[in-house]
Amino acid sequence: MTVTSDTTVVATFKAIEVVVPTYTVSVSVNDPAMGTVEGAGTYDEGATATLTATAAEGYEFVSWTVGEEILTENPLTLTVDKDIEVVATFQIAVPTDLENTEYNASQVEKILRDDRIYIRVNNQLYTVTGARAE
Repeated sequence: MTVTSDTTVVATFKAIEVVVPTYTVSVSVNDPAMGTVEGAGTYDEGATATLTATAAEGYEFVSWTVGEEILTENPLTLTVDKDIEVVATFQIAVPTDLENTEYNASQVEKILRDDRIYIRVNNQLYTVTGARAE
């Protein structure tokens, strides 16, 4: 533009729409009968997702699997910078008072579930470690 006389120039600005990427935090449970998880959903990039695992009666929370990583804190806090898949693992609660319990041999039952061995004694279920399921 060549200016040959007094000229008024008006600049017009337009707001630029900033689009923040969103990502999905997906959560599954190893057995839905053992517990539930809250906190899954869609989050803006950089947001914090808090996942809380709640065990059903008779079960306990064990860990989270995030990719190849095993984490045990509950609730779990994640910074969302990509789509994330998380698995919550629960197990049958193991009583801590085994030494103080009187057992009646007629009330002992062996249970095989999910390739694991459990022993039910007086209506309490215990996990067996170091045993081979047959």
